[in-house]
Amino acid sequence: MNNQYKLVACLFAILFIVGSCRKETVEQIEDAPVLTGLDADYYVLVRESITIKPVIQNRVDSIEWVLDG
Repeated sequence: MNNQYKLVACLFAILFIVGSCRKETVEQIEDAPVLTGLDADYYVLVRESITIKPVIQNRVDSIEWVLDG
C-alpha cells in the first residue's frame, strides 16, 4: 500500500511539473524607423561645430538625441 502512495505522489508531481511548463510569448520589437534628410551640422554660440545624431531606442515613439563632439 505504501508503494502505491509513492507512485501516485510521483505521478501528481510529474503532472504538476508538466502542467506548469508553458511557452511564454515574447513581444516582438518593431523595426526602428529610418531617419533621412537630417542636417547634421549645427553651431553653438562659440562657433564650434557639433554633430547631433538620433539614437533610436526599442520603442517606436522614443528618439533620444545625443550630442557628439
